[in-house]
This record gives sequence, C-alpha cells and structure tokens, in this order.
Amino acid sequence: MIALFDLRYHKEYSPEDIKKAYYDAFLKERLLGDKQANFASLLQAVEKPFKIPSEVKNSPFLYNSLVLELPEFLLHRLAKDFTPKVALSISSYLHKKPMLFFAPIFDEEKQASLLASDDFENISFEDNTVVYRGNRVLSLKECLSKGIYPTTYTETLAYSRLETPSMMPKVMLTGLNEGTQILPLTLKILDRYQSSLTAVFSSPIAYRSGADIMKKYQLKNVSLINCEIPYIKTYRPVQDYDVVVSFGKDLQIGLSRSNPSILPTLNEKDFLKSKNRQVLDLLEVAQFVKEGGSLLFINHALDKEETNEVIAKFLAKRTDFYLVEKEMVYPSRMDSDGGFYAILKRKMKNHD
Repeated sequence: MIALFDLRYHKEYSPEDIKKAYYDAFLKERLLGDKQANFASLLQAVEKPFKIPSEVKNSPFLYNSLVLELPEFLLHRLAKDFTPKVALSISSYLHKKPMLFFAPIFDEEKQASLLASDDFENISFEDNTVVYRGNRVLSLKECLSKGIYPTTYTETLAYSRLETPSMMPKVMLTGLNEGTQILPLTLKILDRYQSSLTAVFSSPIAYRSGADIMKKYQLKNVSLINCEIPYIKTYRPVQDYDVVVSFGKDLQIGLSRSNPSILPTLNEKDFLKSKNRQVLDLLEVAQFVKEGGSLLFINHALDKEETNEVIAKFLAKRTDFYLVEKEMVYPSRMDSDGGFYAILKRKMKNHD
C-alpha cells in the first residue's frame, strides 16, 4: 500500500527509487512472496483507473476508506468523534502535501531576504510570534544561513497561548525526539533573567540531535538529559518547574501528510495503548510542575481517545490541576500537519 501510494502521488520520486526502497523493505522485513512480480503488479495498477466494485460502493464507510486510502476503522472513529462530514474533510487532507513552517531566530535582514527570495508567507500569532509558511523543504544548513529553524503550526500555536514567567523561568521539555524541538521555548525565554531549560530525550540519537542544535545555535541556558520519562526524577527535583511540556507518544495520524506510511500501518488496538501510555507519561511529568505552574500537552493525534480522553483521565487522577484551554488543530486549518494541545495549570494550595 505504501509503495502504491508513493507511485501514485509522489511524482518527485522515480519508479526506480521506489522500487529500490520496496526491495530493501522486503529484505529487512523478511517478507514472503516474489518482490519482482509484486512490484510489476504495482506498476500495472498505477496505469489503470482505480475501480471500486459496486457492492463496495453500497457501503459508504468502506467506499470512502478505499477512495481516501485509509483504514475503514479510522473513518468510523473520526465520524463517531466528530461527524461524518468532518471525518471526510479530515481524511481528504491527510493525503495532501503539507505546508512547512519555519520560525525566525533574530536576524531581521535575513528574514526579509527569506520572504523576498523564497516566496514564504508570514503568519502572526496573538503573542506577536511570527512564523513563515512555504512548500519547500530546507536543510538545517539553509535554515542557519537564513536565520530560521523548522517548527510546526500546532506547536507554535500552543506556545503562543502559554504563559511563561518574566523573571527566572524554569522550563522542562519531555518526550522529545528532534533536536529542533528545544528551540521555540529556549528562544522565548533566552533574554529573561536567569532563565533555564531542561530538555529530556528518550533515545541517544535524539539526544545527539539536541546537542547538535545547542552547538549550532549557541544555546547557553539549556541542559540535556537522556533517559526514559519514569527516570527523570533521578536527575531533577520534583515540583521545581514553572512550565513543563509533554510531547505525547501518540499514533501521529496528524503527521501522515509528511509520512504516508502511518495510515497503512495503523492498528485499532493501538489507540487504547496510546491513550494509556500518554496518561502515564503525563502523570509522571506532572510531578515536576510547581504550584501555580503550567503543564502543556502536545501531540499529533486527531482522534478523541488520544487527546480529550487523555486529558480527562489525567484530570480525574490529578485534581490539583485544572484545564486552561485545549484545541484540536485540523490539517485544513493551515494546510499543514494536524495535532492537539492542552494547557493545564496546577492550583495554589491557598486557593484550592
């Protein structure tokens, strides 16, 4: 399914490139069958119109799932969570090429050059944050030369709504898998008196990515930790941070525009696992939020089980927190990847 999708929609890749990747996957996954005959069938399928049997057309969910090339159970879920009309709208956007977002560092001259030469559109947020939207992928080297860094619309929107102390802010980021994820809040608090940010990476590769970003952008107020979430308390004291950010380990449906392999590999049983996993992580990192501090939850889910239900279950267990705001960011909103965020606040004991 992934190879067929690439052959149909990713015209920037040659059939030979896709064929090589298909053969490599066959060897790595030790799949059974004849890979040459299989790929020949895929090439033939691409040349023919996509025909759907009449009996399938009589089943709306099955028909739409085939037309939109996504699992039928996912379409059922989205229709139940929202409405059939909204479900179809979300699904149709999951196959489009996403717009990319880049945030500025400091250099206004470089930013002006970016807008003039690369035809990027600037998007403003309530807190005066500005990001640039375009459809061209930029390497990290290009980003450095232009005074920008890659980000996502969902994260930028969430950070624009998040309050951070003006003096001595202490921030913790958890669940990181990309080095650039440390940049938005680091730069936001960089010039504030005695600011500090702790970034927690759960894999050595992601940790090295974070160290590389620190070096390239010369970040002085950041410390990195490489450990699983349950072990953070062996490195840092609890109830010590003004802001804690938790990036949820969801099934990332909202990122399927950037990664078309996500939809074909979805399993309905994994949704419950994702929900429970994210609740446990959220309960763990909540320990580090001081009284009056904020807890920001961000992921790339588009279903209620991995978003609203995670927050509801967390709040049922941690009654000392309350919801400030939450929002589902649909792919149609900015023609980008989708996601979800929720801002929670820890109560002050004197005001319970």
